[in-house]
Amino acid sequence: ERAYIRQLALDTVRANRSYPRVMQALLHVFNRNRDWNEEEAEEMLRLFLETNHDDVLHDLAAFLVYFAFFREKDSQYYGGTFNSEKFAALLKEQIKNGPDSMSNSLAWHLWKLLTDKVLPYEAIKEYLPLFLDGDYSKSSLSKLSLIIEELAKIAPDDAVMLYEGALSSLEEYLKAKPEEGYQHWINGTEEMIPILAKEPKRLVRVVERLKNLWMSGMQTYIGDIKTIFGSYELVPRENKEETKLALKAMYDEMKAVHPPLQEMDWTK
Repeated sequence: ERAYIRQLALDTVRANRSYPRVMQALLHVFNRNRDWNEEEAEEMLRLFLETNHDDVLHDLAAFLVYFAFFREKDSQYYGGTFNSEKFAALLKEQIKNGPDSMSNSLAWHLWKLLTDKVLPYEAIKEYLPLFLDGDYSKSSLSKLSLIIEELAKIAPDDAVMLYEGALSSLEEYLKAKPEEGYQHWINGTEEMIPILAKEPKRLVRVVERLKNLWMSGMQTYIGDIKTIFGSYELVPRENKEETKLALKAMYDEMKAVHPPLQEMDWTK
């Protein structure tokens, strides 16, 4: 009986593959039946991916996550075996090369898995840098920044690596489209500053990159000005004066082109 129901559902999807709105509605049918075998699951996912419709892809992201991370374990309830390797590969492919609607939704789902402690960080760790490998996606990097903020608490070194990678993605994008600088908002800076302060030279390099992005975009939001430039107070005592001088020089450069910039007290 279960096999018949699964086949009926697949037949319905095959018959409606040219109608994205119907396909989106049919996703709810698949959400209630999760005992798909590998062949059925792969065909189902491919049929929905082929719609290339943003609403369908957005909702389909949850299924990619399920088959990559959970279906194999759920075999204990459904019987038989399920090898998740091809689905993990499909998830990686969609993170790197999928449309914004897909990669954005996938980033959100991975963030929820992490924040709700559904999976340990190690289970999703290898997937996160992939968001930086494909074409620049403002929405996906915005969601990735939520993950970065969470990682600041549990894996600070990885958080900084992803944050710097996100800066690189934005830098490369704005080289090609400098006129879009004002549309961007860099999240996670406040969480990164205390971590970076442990390595003063690295902190200065990152702040310089933020300054350059701000100067090129003129209204790119880089984070709280006082947190960024007051970070010299967090570095080791022996590096404080040198770091302060470097940061003040950058701040003065920004202040010269934008006098209303938030005031700083450099006497501390």
